[in-house]
Amino acid sequence: MVPEAALVLVWASPDVVGPLRIQFGPRLHVGVVAADGWAGVEFSGADARVLAGELAGWGRSVRLSGPPEVVAALAAIGAELVESYAATGAGSG
Repeated sequence: MVPEAALVLVWASPDVVGPLRIQFGPRLHVGVVAADGWAGVEFSGADARVLAGELAGWGRSVRLSGPPEVVAALAAIGAELVESYAATGAGSG
């Protein structure tokens, strides 16, 4: 768990800033935009696993900077997905 209203810090690809605004609504704050177009964004929440889950579907379009508990939770989600689906191949199931 992370403390109540912990800020998740993310760099977001320019093409997903709009969709992230839709997903997170007023919880999302867009900060500085780097020369490469990636935007620093932050949003808040209380549970590391839930916060990581909210980001997991964005894949390479986001780069999570912290907090460490959310980074660890996102890594765990990624490992679980690889373990569950890597050997199944595309289109099986």
